[in-house]
Amino acid sequence: MPMGPGGPNTPPRGAPMGHGGPNTPPGGAPMPPGQRPPFNGGPGGPGPNGGFGGPPRQQHPSDMPTDMLPPVDDGYPREPELLTHREPLPGDPDYDDTHVVQADELDPEEERKLRKKKIWRRVRRTGYVLAAIGIIAPVLAFVIAYQFVTVKTPEEVFADVKQVVTINYADGSELGKIVPQGGERVQLKFQEIPQVIRDAVLSTEDKNFYENPGFDPIGILRAVFNNLTGGTGGGSGITQQYIKISTGDDERSLTRKFTELVKAAKMNTQYEKDDILTNYLNVIAFGRGADGIEAAAKAYFNKSAKEINRPEEAALLAAVIQRPYEWDPAINREKSVKRWNDVLDKMVENGKIQKAARDQMQFPEDGDKPGQLRDRQDAIRAKGGLQGTKALIQQQVEAELDRNKISAAAIRKNGYTITTTIDKKAQEAAEAAVQKVVFAKGQPENLRSALVATDPKTGGILAYYGSKDGKGFDYAKASQPPGSSFKAFVVAAALEKEIGLGSTFDSSSPRTFSASKGSPGYTVTNASRGGYPCTMCSIREMTQYSVNTAFVDLALKVGTKSVANAAIEAGIPSEINDKPTLGLGSGASPMAGIALGSYEVRTMDMSAAYATFANDGMKIEQHFVAKVTDSAGNVKYQFDKAAKPAFDQSNSQRNTDIARNVTEALKPVAKYSTVPLDNDRPSAAKTGTHQYEKEKGSPHNSRAWMVGYTPSISTAVWVGTDKNEILKGKWNAGKLQSTPKDMYGKDEPGWVWKEFMDAYLNGTKVEPFPAAKPIGQFEAPATTTSAASTSSTPTSSSAPPTSSSSEQPTSSKQTTSNPNPTCGVWPWPSCKPTTTPTRPSRTSGEDPPGGDPGRGRGGGNGGG
Repeated sequence: MPMGPGGPNTPPRGAPMGHGGPNTPPGGAPMPPGQRPPFNGGPGGPGPNGGFGGPPRQQHPSDMPTDMLPPVDDGYPREPELLTHREPLPGDPDYDDTHVVQADELDPEEERKLRKKKIWRRVRRTGYVLAAIGIIAPVLAFVIAYQFVTVKTPEEVFADVKQVVTINYADGSELGKIVPQGGERVQLKFQEIPQVIRDAVLSTEDKNFYENPGFDPIGILRAVFNNLTGGTGGGSGITQQYIKISTGDDERSLTRKFTELVKAAKMNTQYEKDDILTNYLNVIAFGRGADGIEAAAKAYFNKSAKEINRPEEAALLAAVIQRPYEWDPAINREKSVKRWNDVLDKMVENGKIQKAARDQMQFPEDGDKPGQLRDRQDAIRAKGGLQGTKALIQQQVEAELDRNKISAAAIRKNGYTITTTIDKKAQEAAEAAVQKVVFAKGQPENLRSALVATDPKTGGILAYYGSKDGKGFDYAKASQPPGSSFKAFVVAAALEKEIGLGSTFDSSSPRTFSASKGSPGYTVTNASRGGYPCTMCSIREMTQYSVNTAFVDLALKVGTKSVANAAIEAGIPSEINDKPTLGLGSGASPMAGIALGSYEVRTMDMSAAYATFANDGMKIEQHFVAKVTDSAGNVKYQFDKAAKPAFDQSNSQRNTDIARNVTEALKPVAKYSTVPLDNDRPSAAKTGTHQYEKEKGSPHNSRAWMVGYTPSISTAVWVGTDKNEILKGKWNAGKLQSTPKDMYGKDEPGWVWKEFMDAYLNGTKVEPFPAAKPIGQFEAPATTTSAASTSSTPTSSSAPPTSSSSEQPTSSKQTTSNPNPTCGVWPWPSCKPTTTPTRPSRTSGEDPPGGDPGRGRGGGNGGG
């Protein structure tokens, strides 16, 4: 490209370029003495005619801009530098020399460190940005949300709770409605609420209420920690609880919690603390359908809240706030008492009552105990809830939803539809069966009964009967010793240790099982008046005849803790009312009486555990609620838990085999107990009784059971009284007799079970049980050697055995195992009993002829 005009001394094209100007020597020529060497860089200077077409001139450092100076001191003068307008130099804190070091000049280790340094620099800067956003964004969101949220007054809250709640059967037909009645709520003023009530509620629910800004930051952090670590407990104070009630929103989301927090803060600035507390106490639910402190005082103590002046009463009202459908003393007395004690302890801790006075306080008896229920208008009836026996279903449904974070307030506010697992045909059959047998005209008036039926395939409760009129106490959830019906779990524990149904054990009676180190022996006696057709009975036989001595022998061989574990695996809870079950607390082992059902369980638990056997060893959580939908049909909750292997999680086939072998052992019992199902429908069952404890060696019972199943339904029936008293009834062989007699499992419980099962299963296909694959010795030997002694495996009621304990027979007499085909049906006319029938002196035995003679005392002194 042609060069532009230059000065007269501009070198020709192609010549070395030198410093522009009129006196510039030719490029490359040596400089005259005393002149500075040229500095290459920059365009050529203008020629005499002002042109820029010549070659770039050589520029001296002193002529260069400051930012183009080399980063070293070469002795040339430099202009002062602006630190904010230059790159960092070596030695500066932020100087990064990575741009001047070539990658190929680094060894691998230096290159790795260099990359790591760059990465962490980026991470650090990103962290700074995110931290800033994390602080600024919530604050900004809080400020914006604060301008738009509103807080409802108690009047508005009550006006919103007006939706009808529908509770349906499993098929969608209506089970009942909860219809708000209105006009029953009384809102008290702050001065009308006794100080003792305020102290109890504040000590329990929000001790820092008067100091916090509407929420408790420490409580919120604690709740977050609990949620992250799998713990329980919320962080909501009184103001937040009021907001939650006013919105009726139970959604588990950060958005809901954030909005709740903003509203609480706004309420804290708009209202006085006394007003907030008053509003809260006027709307909070206390159970029994009572919303507000005035309704609660009437529901629990039949008087106005203004009249509450005792800390004991105030503590009970405060105690039920967190779990009103679980901690009501009429529903769960043990939990209620425990929570009541916690409230009083917190009142002492906060200086509201004196320790000495607290130690003298007794739980307030408001009449809500079995046998002492007052006929007052309770919450459910006042609110148009379900009536009669179905009222207890409503309680269980609401309690289950409350455990799943769907409150009664949200249910009523939103008008939800609750679809239960209750089968209409099953529920009607249950009510009819109990009424026909237990509450027939002429039966003793002190009788009480419970029935729970469970679907083995889903875990859903098909029928639930807790009391005759649905008032107060729920007997289906009451803990009772199950007697011999618990022996199914002894069989399961034996099968887990490869002890098969053909294994034999000594049935002689009485037998004393001694303990080591001089501990007292444990004497067990059978109650059969005619003995048994086997002296060495196989597990099949001793299950059918319910032989106490043989079952204690077996339980000690497998270990009492193994028996307890098998029951828990099947579905018996490991805790009831916050207490360990089956003698397993604090590392202890159950006593030998566990073999005979001496530890308490509930009717609903027995139904669930036997359902696991019916479902081939697959256990699924027992439940009442299938799903909850809102008015638009959107599903707000749905049960979705899957079945899991109960007895062997690692081997599904073995798990199935254990369950089917238990079924095999239980199959003869219903027919033997004279309560077989219609049409020879196969069933697996076990009866049980528990001894009257107020008389040592009493021949009477205080409780009786029947638990059994088909492949499609598992049902448990309990009959007893409110108190520990002799249990008598008039039902015998399917009809009512004129004179009461001692009751056994085959009597009222057995006939309730049969009446219910036949009615529910009528018209359905007869289902056989799948064949059991043998475990261990499946069939009893043709002849056995009975070698039993009154001294057995070292154990006693005071010294629990270990799982390795075993009992070996010591006597030696030859017997034959039931060679006559007519043996096994009472009174075994062709059999000659080998033992002398006796009644127990310390323990109870089993049902009399044709039934399960098993019954026993608690505390390890028998079973059945």
